[in-house]
Amino acid sequence: MLLWKNKHKRKNYWIVRKVFLRLSKEELKEVKLTGWKLRIYYLNLSYMHISPSVLSANFGNLNEDLLAIEEYVDRWHIDVMDGVFVPNLSFWYPVIKKLKTNKPLDIHLMMTRPEIVIEHLGWLKKKWMNIKNISTHVELWEEHVRDMMHLTTFFDIEYGVGINPHTDVQVLEDLVHDVDYVLIMWVVPWFSGQSFMAEVLEKAKILRSWRPDIELHLDGGVNWETIDAIRPYNFDLLVSGSFVFGAEDRKKAIDILKGEWLPE
Repeated sequence: MLLWKNKHKRKNYWIVRKVFLRLSKEELKEVKLTGWKLRIYYLNLSYMHISPSVLSANFGNLNEDLLAIEEYVDRWHIDVMDGVFVPNLSFWYPVIKKLKTNKPLDIHLMMTRPEIVIEHLGWLKKKWMNIKNISTHVELWEEHVRDMMHLTTFFDIEYGVGINPHTDVQVLEDLVHDVDYVLIMWVVPWFSGQSFMAEVLEKAKILRSWRPDIELHLDGGVNWETIDAIRPYNFDLLVSGSFVFGAEDRKKAIDILKGEWLPE
């Protein structure tokens, strides 16, 4: 069941959301709502953008696969791996430049030399491609992060820093004030059989205590089983791959992540 059947209700939702975000937990207990507003309060203390991971799409029919759900997503998440920083290789320039989409690209570089790729992508953006943001990893070294920050600024691309599950969030205490967003990895990239670590989500609270307006993204294990645990942390963007592209009804999967669907 979709909560919003017309634009008027969705507009009202944004008004209600802004009010709720300014209330404490104690104040929220005193709020009494009825009907659709109550459901919105229950499901949506904040609106989370959805960025499906293109690696989970059908590469034999990639553009058509993306086009089928393009109107329901906010960005496309693209993982670029070099086989060194992580043990796997993934597509990048030849595939990225052939993408036909109107949605912004959300680029995640898991590489030891990301500056080479950033330069290529930067010139693509200047020509025609809608590359909104690029993230590299703090696990390399701090000076690298600052160099990448300057490079993405030159190309007018938002810069984020990724952090793996086992990396202490304290390494970001200074950097968090300079980057556009932080990408929190809920699982170690490309290692299977991992259990989800609830304590990783606590990094969101720590980062917001240092900088309340920092944009937070979450990547890894985002699906219908984990979304209820994720929602209270008010992430700005969720990356989900197989849950979206592997779903029989992909629009419904996206609506579940956004909190816009309830079972009958």
